[in-house]
Amino acid sequence: MVLSHGWWFDNPGFVRDVALTLAGTPDTAMPTRQRFADGDQRLLT
Repeated sequence: MVLSHGWWFDNPGFVRDVALTLAGTPDTAMPTRQRFADGDQRLLT
């Protein structure tokens, strides 16, 4: 396996997050993300 960020494009969670982003979904309403108390987020995959 070549080390790169290309694996994200084979990840259904990432693709769904991109689609929601392009559709204009607010980040607070995305089921693909987890929010932390400090306002940071992480992608759920």
